[in-house]
Parts: sequence; C-alpha cells; structure tokens
Amino acid sequence: MDRVKKVFSGLRNLSVAEGEERRAAENKRDSDISSPDSEESDGTGSGKASGEMQAAGFATAAVASASKSKSESNSKASPSSSGIGETGGAKRPTQPTAQATGTRKHSKAHVSTNDKAVASKQQQSSATTTPCSRRLLREFQDVVRNGEIECSLIDDNLHEWEVQLTRIDPDSQLHKDMKSTGIPAITLNILFPQKYPFSPPFMRVVKPCIIGGYVMEGGAICMELLTAEGWSAAYTAESIVRQFAASLVAGKARLCQQSKSRLAYTQANAEQSFKHVVKVHQARGWFTPPKEKG
Repeated sequence: MDRVKKVFSGLRNLSVAEGEERRAAENKRDSDISSPDSEESDGTGSGKASGEMQAAGFATAAVASASKSKSESNSKASPSSSGIGETGGAKRPTQPTAQATGTRKHSKAHVSTNDKAVASKQQQSSATTTPCSRRLLREFQDVVRNGEIECSLIDDNLHEWEVQLTRIDPDSQLHKDMKSTGIPAITLNILFPQKYPFSPPFMRVVKPCIIGGYVMEGGAICMELLTAEGWSAAYTAESIVRQFAASLVAGKARLCQQSKSRLAYTQANAEQSFKHVVKVHQARGWFTPPKEKG
C-alpha cells in the first residue's frame, strides 16, 4: 500500500510540474507577441525553423518515395509476385536459346534432306552416262521403234526388261496351243549386268509354263549365247529374243499340261536350273540349235 501511495504521489507531483511549465510557456509567448523586436527576431527564427522543417519534410518524402518505388520494382521482379515459380523464372531466359537451337537443328535436317535429294538426282543422271546405260538405252529405243517385240522397263530400270513375245511361227504347235488357250504372248524377263555388253544378260521365261523348246525347270533357257563362253558384245537384247523364238520352234515347244508338276517360274529357280545346265554342257559340249544355226 505504501508503494502504491508513493506512485500516486509521484504522478500527482509530475502533473503539477507539467501544469506550471505549461503556464510559464504561455506567459512567455504572450510577452513575445507584445514586443515588436522580439516579434521580428522570432519571425526570423521561426521562419528559418519552418524552412528547415519544410526541407527536412521534402527530404523525408523523397526518401520515402524512392523506397516505395524500389519496393514496387522488387515486388514486380519477384517470382512469387508474378505467379511464376523459381524454376519457371530461371528457365524463361533460356527459351529463346532452345528455340534457336531447334531452328538450327531443323535447318540442318532440311539441308541434309536437300543433299540427299540432290545426290539421288545425281545418281539418276549418272545412271545414263555410263557405257552400259548408254548402250541399254539405245537398244531399248531400237526395240520400241521397231515395234515387232513389246518391251517395257521394270520400275523404270534400264537393267531389267520385261518382254512380250507375241510373234511365234504360226505353223508351230506352240502357236496353236497358245491360240487355243487364249494366251497372247510369252513373257520374258531380262536382267543386264553392270558390265553389259561385255557380260551376257540373264533371260528367263516368266509365263506360261513351257515344255521342250530348250526351256528348263524354273523357266531357265538353255542357250550357249547366254553363257560367258558363248556370249559376244556384238549381240543385242533384240537378237537374243529372236534367237529364243527360233529355238522354241526348233525344240518343238508345247504349253505345259496342268497335270505335270514342274518348278515354279521364279528368279531363284531359274538361276539354279541354269547353273546346272551350264555345268552339264561344259562337260559334254553345246549342241543347241542357236549354236548350230549361228
């Protein structure tokens, strides 16, 4: 209780002292206002103080404005304020680089595609500039121009021809068989090697199935001029087709009956059969009509 009383007593004394100081200040102010000299001097002093306070206020306002601007710029640059995470903000500057890299890769792929197209065109153009291709092109044009043998290129390849042999001796039994069965032509396939005309082509029957006439299993053709020993660079594709037509008649060829089983007419079977025929004739010699009749 004594302590409480002391506290209240101290507060009361402090309040009394403040009241006395306030009254003393008011009296002094009243005396200053009544005096002209003091009014002038006080006006000057108060003006200076007011100017200093105004300048201080402007400085404070400028600092506050600068601080506010800096705070706003930091908040705009902050990833959280823009709604972009730290990872997204870090990746954003690298996007143009990635896009530019992708563009460069696309350009390289485009250039690579163009290079392949140019190379393909160069290969196609060079395909007709080799001695073999020039020879084949000339022979093909001659066959088409003559019109006696129907000929076409397989997949526009000069090295592979399909020939339709339509002209067979009308007095031959083969011609009668073809007429009775409605078969208009004998289809041949001719493959020319890269060394043509210094190496012989490979010719085989595709259809129909034929027995006799020096047509072997698988569609192979037994002719010495189709071998390396019997071939001459003076021969042409048209000449060997005509020789084959003659050998069909000389060998008394007939259409194969369905009841007889024979190897299918394929490239592989024809090549295998032709190798066997060549091996046999190399041991026994060649006696086919094309060799005897020249």
